[in-house]
Amino acid sequence: MASMFKQRLLKAGRDFSYSMAVKVVGGETGLTENTVMYPSGSQGTFLVYKHSAADAATTTGRLLIAKHDIPNGGYGIGLPWKMVTGLNIAGAAGTAIYTDANGQLTAAVAGGIVGRIVTARTGVLKSDAVVLFAPESE
Repeated sequence: MASMFKQRLLKAGRDFSYSMAVKVVGGETGLTENTVMYPSGSQGTFLVYKHSAADAATTTGRLLIAKHDIPNGGYGIGLPWKMVTGLNIAGAAGTAIYTDANGQLTAAVAGGIVGRIVTARTGVLKSDAVVLFAPESE
């Protein structure tokens, strides 16, 4: 039996994958790009997401990261994984990444692990850290 998938339908996902993206409602005063979010309810047929604070209650389960800024009560795209660039986070490749109280990526230990450094920060005049946001299951 032939495969139902055609090669032309498969899209490369180097930085993120739209095929796994979720349309969500921002349930805070607004969510900025690369904010880690957790589901906090629903509005119609859409999930409402809030920023994930640095505590165990909001750093487990189906976490997403904001692809772009999402206004309060507005619609936006949440991604289950994403390569995040331009971060000023120190650490070697493989260092665990967490979320802080504002839902931003940090190397400071808090809550659950939400990613790993892929490329280490090499200095102010060189490239910043590249982090793969991909929450680890427990």
